[in-house]
Amino acid sequence: MTRLRSPPVLILESDAAWDINIRLIMSRLNSHFISFLNQINSTAVHDPSFGSSNNHKTHGPPPAYSPDKPIVANPDDPWLSEHWDLFSIGQCFEYHQDHDIKLVYDDESVPEGQDYWGQKMGKERVIRKSGGITCTTAYAISHTGAAKLLLRSALDLDNPVDLLMRRLVMSRDLVSYSLFPPVVAQWEYIGGIGMAERGAQSDINGGKHMDTPENAHMPGWEDVKDTGSIWTTKGHHRDVAFDKMALKEAWTEIIGEEPKKFEASLFNPETQN
Repeated sequence: MTRLRSPPVLILESDAAWDINIRLIMSRLNSHFISFLNQINSTAVHDPSFGSSNNHKTHGPPPAYSPDKPIVANPDDPWLSEHWDLFSIGQCFEYHQDHDIKLVYDDESVPEGQDYWGQKMGKERVIRKSGGITCTTAYAISHTGAAKLLLRSALDLDNPVDLLMRRLVMSRDLVSYSLFPPVVAQWEYIGGIGMAERGAQSDINGGKHMDTPENAHMPGWEDVKDTGSIWTTKGHHRDVAFDKMALKEAWTEIIGEEPKKFEASLFNPETQN
């Protein structure tokens, strides 16, 4: 990626979840992200690649931002990756630093009532200069960001990658932007269906497997019969705000019927069918 100066790569963890209207959400975000870059007078980040026009050591600092030459959409690079190293769209926590460098825009897919550092939000989303993220559920990395992470991680092999990212962002060595609320979040199984007991939840500390007793009380299955979903977002990730979580809508979208018919396809112990 760094040698070929490849386009940005979007990295998703296996427990990533999103709203069913993700295409519309990302399209709306894109236009406002360009406005945000103009608002903060963004210039291209240093690209150490040989022959790069953005190599500041070879060609000097980039020209200062000019309103007469605003940043515009680029079909060949729709997310304008020369302006950033990392773009997080799915962190589980964000630090306070630089929270005031932001652009707030209307987004009907965001439920009202989110709290952005003491400010109650309507149906709105925030693009911000990252203050340092925790969790790497979903992020885009540019070739300049990949080079910085490769170098930094080689000097500190014992640290998780999200903590290295956070430290590079907080030291402002990594040019990074993020969203509030995030577009992508982590899913987990709902309670009361035996998955936590089996150690099946996503857990960086490693879930401990336990056989579920045959007579175990599992009230969660009653909810499954009504909703057709065994998934929810992780409860302790307080910034998550989906209008329609795609996994929860999957039954109706794929089967095409209301989830209440789910029970008809369950095993019946009385008939053994």
